[in-house]
Amino acid sequence: SNLPIQLVNAPAGSDYRIYPTQIEIRLAGSPGIIDNLKLAQVTVYADYARIDSDGRIPIQTKTPPSISVVSRSVDSVKLIKSEE
Repeated sequence: SNLPIQLVNAPAGSDYRIYPTQIEIRLAGSPGIIDNLKLAQVTVYADYARIDSDGRIPIQTKTPPSISVVSRSVDSVKLIKSEE
């Protein structure tokens, strides 16, 4: 499924964007749990506090306890400062 990537902990008043803005992830878990999983239960985010010297931020995923991430289309996002 394609899910939006949220940017968290960016400085207040800053105008940053990230690229890409969506990620494709593949999840695994027992069939009964996967069948009833709602996309709202999966959060994908990039924490501004973890930015590296190249302006890239690793992607983190939050899922219900019995669900694991098997694969994802990207591992990090690029931080882009919007021009005034």
